[in-house]
Amino acid sequence: MHADVPFVPWGTSHVVVVIVAVLGAAALVPLGRRAPAPVVGNTARALAVVLVLTTVAYQIYAFEPGRAGQTLPLWLSDLVPYVAAWALWSRAQWAYGMTYYWALTLTVQALATPALGGPDFPAPSFLAFFAAHVLPIWAAVLLTWGRGRRPGWADYRRTVVATLVWAVVAQVANQLSGANYGYLDRKPDAASVLDLFGPWPVYLFVEAAVVLLVWALITWPWTGSRRRVKVTSGG
Repeated sequence: MHADVPFVPWGTSHVVVVIVAVLGAAALVPLGRRAPAPVVGNTARALAVVLVLTTVAYQIYAFEPGRAGQTLPLWLSDLVPYVAAWALWSRAQWAYGMTYYWALTLTVQALATPALGGPDFPAPSFLAFFAAHVLPIWAAVLLTWGRGRRPGWADYRRTVVATLVWAVVAQVANQLSGANYGYLDRKPDAASVLDLFGPWPVYLFVEAAVVLLVWALITWPWTGSRRRVKVTSGG
């Protein structure tokens, strides 16, 4: 593969990335459960450092002073790596909750239908895009199934509010610069799940409803299991 060859969704490089993402996630679960605590902690901190370094490096690389309004790090995928890194480093519950919801739904969807217009592997844009999408998924898997962290309804509410705040900021930037952060003003050129949700602005409301429902569905099993444990222990 050469950097001047355009990236093609579900081409060889994309398939390889997905396989690596799945295998890496699968490997992190037993590591988080069985490895000594210092090993798990060092792995989490190393993953956090890689997340921050790769994200900062690419955001500096991609910034264009002449197009400052449209090359700012205002995509949600620009925010998720920092939140995931903080969740890994600090074990803060709010950061873990947002990583759980964002990475295991929106980031997974973006990994499956990448809106990556540019050259294929090993171009910096290719490497940075998939690092920003694969590593947060690994963080969510390690924390949830490896280290036993659990989301709750408070995390659900915090993540909804944080997502709304991000959307408002992104839309203000869109109006001021003509950008399309978050695809709030039009769908991506590449095929995506948004194509199933109707025209603008209908797809925004459908997307919001689907996200809220899916987040609720991936919260309920953990909160339900906690309730059953309490009932059993109390009876």
